Order: sequence, then structure tokens, then C-alpha cells
Amino acid sequence: MNCNSGEKAISAGTGWSADSDDLELATVYMKPTIASNGAVTGFTAKGANNARDGQDHTFTLYVLCYS
Repeated sequence: MNCNSGEKAISAGTGWSADSDDLELATVYMKPTIASNGAVTGFTAKGANNARDGQDHTFTLYVLCYS
């Protein structure tokens, strides 16, 4: 997820649509997207769903941007 043109990313986090302790929902990685000028302009992330409960679970990446 990238910030709008002219903005920079300051922080990021992830979340799942379910948070029960018995579900195996994990953030595998989260890394910054770096522009050619060295500015952090966004983040990418990957989640893993090993819940085996037959349900879909949404993985969301949140990025805090500033201008």
C-alpha cells in the first residue's frame, strides 16, 4: 500500500478480521517501500491463515502517511 503522491509513510501495522486465540493468523512480514530518493512511500505485508476453520479471514495492512 502506497501513500498519496507527495506523502511519506511514517509507520504501518497489520490486523485480522478475527482475533480468537485458537486461530493461527499471523503476519509473515511487513517491509517498507522505498522510492529512488530514499523516502519511505508505503509498505507491503504478507499474512498467513492456518486457522483451518473453513472461514475466510481478512488480512489488512494499515499505513500512516504524512505530507
